[in-house]
Amino acid sequence: MREVLRRFAVLGSTSLLTQLIAFATLAITARRVGPANLGAYNVILSIITFLSLPISFGITNLGIRDVAKRPDRVRDIAGEVFALQLILAAVSYALLIVVAPLIAPNDAGKRLIPVVALYLFTGTSFEWALQAMGRMRMIAAGRIGGQVVFGALVPFLVISGFEGIQRYAWLMVAGFAIKHVATSVFLVKTAGWPRLRVTRTRLWGRFRASWSMSFASVMAQAYGTMDLIMLGYLSTATDAGLYAAAYRIPSAILTFSAAWSGVVFPHSAALAAADRVRLRGQSGLLLAATVMFALPLAVCTPFVAHGLMLSVFGAPFAAAGTTLSLCTFGLALALVDVTLSSLVLALGADRRYAYAMTLTAVFNIAVNIPVISAWGRNGAAIVAVASEALLMVMLAREASRRLGGLRFELSRLARATAAVIPAVIALIAVPAGEASVWVRIALGATVYLLGTVVFRAVHAAEIRRVLSPRDLQRDSPRVVDAV
Repeated sequence: MREVLRRFAVLGSTSLLTQLIAFATLAITARRVGPANLGAYNVILSIITFLSLPISFGITNLGIRDVAKRPDRVRDIAGEVFALQLILAAVSYALLIVVAPLIAPNDAGKRLIPVVALYLFTGTSFEWALQAMGRMRMIAAGRIGGQVVFGALVPFLVISGFEGIQRYAWLMVAGFAIKHVATSVFLVKTAGWPRLRVTRTRLWGRFRASWSMSFASVMAQAYGTMDLIMLGYLSTATDAGLYAAAYRIPSAILTFSAAWSGVVFPHSAALAAADRVRLRGQSGLLLAATVMFALPLAVCTPFVAHGLMLSVFGAPFAAAGTTLSLCTFGLALALVDVTLSSLVLALGADRRYAYAMTLTAVFNIAVNIPVISAWGRNGAAIVAVASEALLMVMLAREASRRLGGLRFELSRLARATAAVIPAVIALIAVPAGEASVWVRIALGATVYLLGTVVFRAVHAAEIRRVLSPRDLQRDSPRVVDAV
């Protein structure tokens, strides 16, 4: 567990920095281009992200699991994954260009598709291979390099109107391209050139083996972004833009959780193969850590949501404060689902995971049709909360069945709940009119952190053990040596 937390600290701090840059650039862009253009861009981005998942998620997760079992074959596995992803990306891009007039909800979306669709090729990055080998600092360097260039150029190149959002899209692709080049260089430096001596049989075999996870990722994206896509068609571009802005803050935190999944998944996969009893013991601690982070977000956000939207995106977006509160509650459930998903996939339950994601996606889409038509963006946010709750139940049952039971640290969770109460009181005691939203957020976070210590949700001895370098090798199995 100690090495898991150390690796998470590297990726987590990287995600925090990159998301801060993304958040700042989006705030600048939103103020310049307005809700309608921002909505058009986010609808198209959601469609492209949805289509990119079969190229990335399942294939790379299978690659991570294969490298965890056979680290000596990393060059062969990397070559197979790259070749397969490149072929799929090229075919998908060509098809998107052909069908763009048919799938775009408006003229702005049709003009954005050729640019945003280049995002498909970012899935061919070797970031997954570095993750499987524990090279978190290299991943961090690649991510930060691309995001810093992106963040530095947006304030100077993004202008008002449609041309501004078009430039924003180009800069996003450029940032991903820089990360792609960096991770490729790091892989060659670490393991050597990927072996591209692949055959059609091997590529087809890898595609078939990854299909369950790829299909599950499509279903996950279906309920994760279909609400925004459906808003673009069933509501207005402005409503979609308000929803996209409100969801940007939770989605930034959810992206941050990808760093958590990035270390929990390979760690759990190694333990699943070697010591499931130990994995069962650690599952409770992993879930408790997730809940301790998610709980204050869900409880405290409603007290600062309106001021946060106003401060970040400006007066045209202030109406989405309620949407932000609802989205953050869904985020809290989604964070728990991220940990459960990592456990289920590490245990090899690919098909059960795909089943859970499919059922959740069908529920989400079916319920969203009437709810969005009636209540717009807030209705979409409510359905997202219900979908995450449904997914949580199914994933918890599967993980429990595979591990012979999950160990929930109920006493720790109760103490974390107690620690939230003083934070809520502090936010009520300092109303919005008496302090800026940023001061109130800092106040709530500080009080909660102090509360976790006072109520002993986190023990000083646990912090010392995590920070101590002794017995690190014994504490957690490694796929390969971490940098």
